[in-house]
Amino acid sequence: MCFRDTLSAQNSHDAPISGRAPELPQSPPFITFSAGQALWKLYQLWRGGDDAPLRLSLLSGEDPCNALLGDTLPREHQRLQLLLNDAAQARLEALNTSPDALDERALVFLTRNELVAWLFLFPAVGQGRALTNGRLQQALLRHNITTGIRWDTLRQLPTLPQRHFRMVPIAVGTAPIPGRDGRITDHFPRSIGAEVQVDVLAHEDYESLHLVRDIEENDVICDIFPATKGTPGLTVTGRALDAPDGHTVTVPQGRNTCLSEDGLHLVAACRGHVVFSGRSFHVKPVLELQDPPVSPQQVVKFLGDIHIHGDLPDGASVYAIGTVQVDGAVGACTIEAGENIILSSGAQGVNRASLRAQRSVYAKYLDHCTVYARESVQADCIIRCEIYSNDMVRVRTGLGAIIGGTVRATREVSATMVGSQAHRPTQIFLGGQPCEEAERAQVLQEIEDADQTIAELSRRTDEEAVRQLPKLKLHQGVAKLKLEKFDRELEAAAKALEAEDCRLLCDTAYPGTVVTIRHREIPVDQITHPCAIGAAGGHVGWL
Repeated sequence: MCFRDTLSAQNSHDAPISGRAPELPQSPPFITFSAGQALWKLYQLWRGGDDAPLRLSLLSGEDPCNALLGDTLPREHQRLQLLLNDAAQARLEALNTSPDALDERALVFLTRNELVAWLFLFPAVGQGRALTNGRLQQALLRHNITTGIRWDTLRQLPTLPQRHFRMVPIAVGTAPIPGRDGRITDHFPRSIGAEVQVDVLAHEDYESLHLVRDIEENDVICDIFPATKGTPGLTVTGRALDAPDGHTVTVPQGRNTCLSEDGLHLVAACRGHVVFSGRSFHVKPVLELQDPPVSPQQVVKFLGDIHIHGDLPDGASVYAIGTVQVDGAVGACTIEAGENIILSSGAQGVNRASLRAQRSVYAKYLDHCTVYARESVQADCIIRCEIYSNDMVRVRTGLGAIIGGTVRATREVSATMVGSQAHRPTQIFLGGQPCEEAERAQVLQEIEDADQTIAELSRRTDEEAVRQLPKLKLHQGVAKLKLEKFDRELEAAAKALEAEDCRLLCDTAYPGTVVTIRHREIPVDQITHPCAIGAAGGHVGWL
């Protein structure tokens, strides 16, 4: 009996794969053998001359190794294809010498990572012997496959009708599972937006926006999920596979914070305000002042936040490393804050109030005040103030008016109304570094005052003049060093800021308003709404 007749007789009861190529999943791993390749030729002899290509699927239903195979086998297609074709070529050559008696043969394919082993069975020819379970086990042992063997599949395989020209996963190892990296889940945001947009800048709004975030002792700041150890794997040849442990996480523990007893939480060690600074959370102590909070001429200094539950009278001075929050009205006083200044009821400064914040100033209204903010200034109304902001000034809530005075901002001034119907002079300066320029002007004034005083003392010969003159000259020398430092920094910053855009945006601008950008004055000669003046793309003027 010839090879084709033998295979045809076998096919009558083996119910082999259909001659039509089976439908394939959308993204399977599979290998196609086309006309001319050795395995295709052998398959055609077995199928009886069908010209359809041979596609070997590497999937097996809900097989647990599918996820592994999808990642592993595409990189080994070429190696598997060469192995199958070489074995098929040897099989074809053997048919030339023994066309009537060729034993069934098992080919073992072991992935490079040794996590999956496959069996591929060539059918017997003529009087050739069928594979037994013992011979299949010997084939696996020749490849040192001893672990993860699917014994049920191995026992049933010699009797399965559809076992030929298929890839059968026969052993699956255990892939190593890397440890999970540690992580932190915060209960408080690490940053606060620079711009606050609310209907009315009231005390309640600040709390809802988390500008000041109260915390009690033992409150949780963040949850800590430690890194886990990796779970080692095992190949089908019994070789252990190391698994990397997860990366540890750095706990953002700062001042006045501590770990819980189980080490799974960062908690507040005292009552205060929680802030994130640099790489860690800190709880800043809070100085609560009330009933009455501060008396006139009183000086308050605190290494933390200050919360004044009431008015701040004329002549008072408040200095804080953190945020200063005043619930009541603010008079002609001085406030300096290392972070924000929050004036829930506004300030009426009668040209003697000075507010200086390293971050932002938020106020219900600002009337006849001098304000310095490294970031933004936001208020319902600004009346005849001197404003210096290294970012933006926003007056869009409540009345939303800037009336009189001078407003200097690096990037933007945005308001509902600028100027007044009475044509009150209102100066808007855009660009530069207003805070640093103001400090430079103050230092320059100190030097001029010192020059005048030194000249007067030099004409005197009394003991008091002789004693004060060296101290004054030392103070003058320090001031000159500050001036040189400001000049260098401003010169370097000017080049970087020259190309940046800046603008005034308002719904209505009244005559009397003058916008100055890079030493160019742009007056508003008539009521204009809306109004947009600025520098953009090299153009300076009306936008």
